[in-house]
Amino acid sequence: MNTDLEDVVPLQAIGSVVVNFEDLGEGAKVANATINELYDEPQFQGTNTYWGNRYFFVRDEFVNAVPCKFEDKVEAMLLAFGGVDQHDLTSKILHTILDTCRSRNIRVYVVTGPGYSPYKELATKIDRLDGVTLTHATGVISKIMEKVSLAITSNGRTVYEMAHMNIPAIVIPQHEREQTHAFACEENGFIALKPYEENITETEVLKALKHLLDNPNYRRYLYNKTIPYRFDKSKEWVINLLDRLLQES
Repeated sequence: MNTDLEDVVPLQAIGSVVVNFEDLGEGAKVANATINELYDEPQFQGTNTYWGNRYFFVRDEFVNAVPCKFEDKVEAMLLAFGGVDQHDLTSKILHTILDTCRSRNIRVYVVTGPGYSPYKELATKIDRLDGVTLTHATGVISKIMEKVSLAITSNGRTVYEMAHMNIPAIVIPQHEREQTHAFACEENGFIALKPYEENITETEVLKALKHLLDNPNYRRYLYNKTIPYRFDKSKEWVINLLDRLLQES
C-alpha cells in the first residue's frame, strides 16, 4: 500500500530503518529502501528505490516446486484472482470457460483467497459441477500449479509465480494500477488483457483461451518465454540489503 511522509519520517526520527514493498506513495521516496518488484519501469525517481522483477522472490513453498513440462494437450488449468477478487472474476470467468473446458475434457482448478466474500455461493455451485476443483485460502498454491499447464489470473504477484512454474496465462488486471505491472506481456509468456469490463472481458478471455487450445505451437512459444525466469534466488539479495541497512544504522 502507498505510504505518506508521516508514515515513514517519524519512524526514522526514532532510529528505525524503514523498508517498503510495493509503494508508490511519498513515503516510498524517503524510506531507507523501497522495493517495487511489480513495476519494471520506474514510476518516480529515487536513489533508494529498486524496480523490476529481478527483485521479486517467490515464497518458500516454490523452492522445491516442480515447474511444468510442456504438453501438446491441456489437461488442466488454473483460475486464481488474488486474495479479494473485487469484481468476482472467479465466478464470471469460470462460467465463461466452463463449456469449452468440458468439451475438451480439461479440469479446472479454482483457487480463491481469504478475502473472497462470495465463497459459500461459489462452493455450492461448484459442488454440482464435474471437472472443477475449488480450493479456498490455500497456503500452498504451488502444489496446484504443478498440476496445470495453463492459467487465467489477475495481474499481481501470481503472474511471477506462473513464470517461475513455466505456466503461460491469460492475465486480467483487476484495476488501473494492476495494468501498470508490465511484466505480464507476450514477451514473457502471457496474454495481457485490459482491466475488467463487463461482458467485453468475458468475450476476450474465451477468444484467447480457444486460440491457446487450438494452437499448441503458439502455446509452446509462450511457454518457452517463461523458461528463463526463476525467482527463488532474489530473496538472498533482499536479505543482504536489509542486513546492510541495519549495520549502517
